[in-house]
Amino acid sequence: MLELSCRVADPRGLHARTCVALASVAADFSCKATISFADATVSASDLMGLMALEAGSGDEVIVRCAGRDEAEAARAIRHVLASGMTGGRPTL
Repeated sequence: MLELSCRVADPRGLHARTCVALASVAADFSCKATISFADATVSASDLMGLMALEAGSGDEVIVRCAGRDEAEAARAIRHVLASGMTGGRPTL
């Protein structure tokens, strides 16, 4: 299992577009990926759960990935969070 801390870079925090990008990227991998903020942990592919976290710009979230492609998944999720990416796919 990989665990890493990431800051939310988007000035609007985890808003709908960023959450869609996160859920889409996470769904591309077979490993189990979660994101934690405050006292809540949700699946990284759960759009509504991600939005319910209400993490703001600059907030630190914990990404956990466990499974065969955990390193690639963690890298892709970190890219979305760190770049504020709201569309497309990261280059791995």
